[in-house]
Amino acid sequence: MKALLPLAIILAGCGLVPQKISVSDPEVQSLFSDARVFQRELYGFSPLPSDPNTDIRIERGAGGAYDVMLHIYCGSLRTIAFRRTNSGFRWIHEQETFRGPNMYEDVDGPSREQVTLTYGTENISGHPINQLSIHYVGDDSRLRDHRELSLEQVKPILEEWKHKNEG
Repeated sequence: MKALLPLAIILAGCGLVPQKISVSDPEVQSLFSDARVFQRELYGFSPLPSDPNTDIRIERGAGGAYDVMLHIYCGSLRTIAFRRTNSGFRWIHEQETFRGPNMYEDVDGPSREQVTLTYGTENISGHPINQLSIHYVGDDSRLRDHRELSLEQVKPILEEWKHKNEG
């Protein structure tokens, strides 16, 4: 375990381990500004958070599939990827996972059902680019038996989950 500590410190210093950052941090606000080019509500994604208590982590890539990624934990689990440009950053990919109220059994034991929305202009996660991908895992018969899901199919269920998770 002691041998791993120096490696963890080096990785954190290189930006490879996501570091906690405030929603009000100028870097986050600049990235949010760059991310506003994506019409997230049109594709079923949540608005960008403004609550100062939002848990946000920033990961600075090493020139691979992305240059910076935000990890946002605010009712859903979200990642937003950016590519460095001459003038700052450009939004290239977003993925948001909504957790449902029901549990199901998978090979690892009990898990919470979830819907994941993915959209990007560059290949970050293996999903098709420039189109919305929707993936469901769980036992809800309204979703589990569909090979491809549409936003129209999942939107009412996400709304239902929102009310159940709030209550």
